[in-house]
Amino acid sequence: MDSDTFFSYLHDHPEKLKPVDWEVDWNDAPLPYKQYQQKPFIRLSREIPENFNPTTQTPNIQDIGHLLWYVYGMTKVVHSAIPIDKANSKHQYSTVCRKFVPSGGALYPNEIYLYLQIKDIPKGVYHYDVAQHALVLLREGDFAAFITDLLGKRGTITNCFATVFLSTLFWKNFFKYHNFAYRLQGLDSGVVIGQLLECTKQVPYQKTVYYQFLDKAANHLLGLTTVQESVYAIITLSADKQKVQFQQKYKDVLTSETLCRQLPTIHHDYRLKSKKIHPYPLIDKIHTQSLQNTTQDFTWISPKKSDLPKTDETIPLSPNRESIPSFYTICKRRTSPGMNFTLKPVTKKQLTTILQTATEQMDYVNDLSEIADPNERIIAGYFHHIEDIPNGLYVYDSEKNALSLLRRGDFRTYLQQSTLEPHINIFQVPICLHIFGKPIYHKEALGVRGYRTQQMQTGILVQRLALSAASIGFGAHPLLGFDTKMIDFLYSFDQNSYKSLIQIPIGPFQSSHKWEGILK
Repeated sequence: MDSDTFFSYLHDHPEKLKPVDWEVDWNDAPLPYKQYQQKPFIRLSREIPENFNPTTQTPNIQDIGHLLWYVYGMTKVVHSAIPIDKANSKHQYSTVCRKFVPSGGALYPNEIYLYLQIKDIPKGVYHYDVAQHALVLLREGDFAAFITDLLGKRGTITNCFATVFLSTLFWKNFFKYHNFAYRLQGLDSGVVIGQLLECTKQVPYQKTVYYQFLDKAANHLLGLTTVQESVYAIITLSADKQKVQFQQKYKDVLTSETLCRQLPTIHHDYRLKSKKIHPYPLIDKIHTQSLQNTTQDFTWISPKKSDLPKTDETIPLSPNRESIPSFYTICKRRTSPGMNFTLKPVTKKQLTTILQTATEQMDYVNDLSEIADPNERIIAGYFHHIEDIPNGLYVYDSEKNALSLLRRGDFRTYLQQSTLEPHINIFQVPICLHIFGKPIYHKEALGVRGYRTQQMQTGILVQRLALSAASIGFGAHPLLGFDTKMIDFLYSFDQNSYKSLIQIPIGPFQSSHKWEGILK
């Protein structure tokens, strides 16, 4: 199967990518975190501040610990009781650990590694042990030059206190979703990047997101086996107030093969719990095609703003937003309500807070274009029971902070029929957003790598929407389990230009039969 067919099936026919006899072996499920064995580690403080601010101008180990907890730490444990036989009051009980970021099936396929250049600890490469809230030392030494090279010498990391490597460990969600896991892995990675960007927005850290780098060299530095786990993005963090000047061009042609010879190979034992790991040849094939092995593969794209459909009726939203609580409160509130949405009136001001907060320009740099977050996606949605806004389908214009009406009417039955699994009662949802993007994201420039890049950038927007909804006490439940052809037909966009990427129901919700405890 070629990559275009694979990507088409991921969106339109995911059932074709999974064997009919595929059964999930929950008894042999992997842990949602990776644990290295018999390696030196540094325990991080669990005294997490509710006001996320650095203790000193130059970040120290305590600041790093706080940042990691907010980005990807285990923040709460949830005990749930799911009714399975209401007549006899029978329930199925489950206990899961949650983070401030959503993840498909709460499987969290990502891992975080860091190259740290801070006082009080040895300079080197570390893994963030989520279970222990600790840093595990994997490779000690000065690797700034090596990292600068694998990034193509397009910028220096000498003044960066941290370089974050975000990886995907393929088996962690393949065991449940089979080949569909590839789509989730990109989205989950983007959600984590989005949370990192939101966290570092609370403090004056300069950040640069790299989607392009020498993959095998990055994996070699961390001691990863590329077919099992691979870096998806690299984010550099600096305490300097001056914005990073990103260099588009690079003089030297570097290769992964050349760089890998500069460092000895390292292997580390780690615990994942699964005794049997099934092969995933199709994901391995597509992932291998996406790798960049030479800096000549790096490119620079010229994004074009999305062409919003022209309509006869435009509704301006409120010029004001709701007051925003602390970042900790927002993160703690973020939840995916599932069947617990409850329909209540929504004000224009609340809708403005969600849409405008999530789409305002972010202050960071990336290695794809001059605009860090180009508006190449369309945010559309069905709105119901919202103050002064007729029920119907709309497109959001972030520049004008206005809604363009596409079609009036009640489309809840259609939307409910388009869902593939009964996770959401659309009749209880006032805001049902859909993010649209290009069917093939800059294929000429990025090739197969463009797909995962698009999924990551979509994930960033998903997390921003989830947090902006949480800021006013609403829940947001990202979903891929919907019929994309039905949604594309509903909005009647040119399917050669835009395709539905994800659905996000948003609204008030009621508490469910579960007990939650904060872990900090």
